[in-house]
Amino acid sequence: MWRRTDWDRGSARGREPVGQGQRRDVGAAREDEIRSRLAITQSSSLLDRAAGLLKQFVATTGHTGGAQRYEAQYVDTLHGYLLSLAPEIQVPMDERFSPSLRADLVLRDGDERVNFELKRHFKRNIQMSIAQVERYMLASGIREAIFVLIPAELGPFTVKEQSVPSVRGRLLVIERQKH
Repeated sequence: MWRRTDWDRGSARGREPVGQGQRRDVGAAREDEIRSRLAITQSSSLLDRAAGLLKQFVATTGHTGGAQRYEAQYVDTLHGYLLSLAPEIQVPMDERFSPSLRADLVLRDGDERVNFELKRHFKRNIQMSIAQVERYMLASGIREAIFVLIPAELGPFTVKEQSVPSVRGRLLVIERQKH
């Protein structure tokens, strides 16, 4: 089995298969901590639970070490991260809203759905990316979304909530704090 969370952290072992009994102590402790936080918030909305998980992901993910990764690699890593920490959330990939519109991920739990879009920090203007997420919300009918901007360096980040009047929805933007 491939451990995407190990690969994401850039460890020397990250690209090696990890057996079930070979979990790293630090990773296991972090996973247990996140799972305990999730147990407390199970009654929260899917958007709020997903935001909590994504904050943890962003706090440990960046372009450090000189590796230039593609957005698809981050999405794959995040997909495995969400499946391992929140198995009750369905996480289909590449869901299409039309022939030309496709979300990175759509999170589902019962009747709740959340669009998810991820961009690397240097990819494009953040306002253009937010407009793209809003188009996805309009095309899909999904009224809640999360946009994550993967930072160049690890550090503090912000979570901004904004309303999306065209769908009477809300969008969370997670990005690195500006100095």
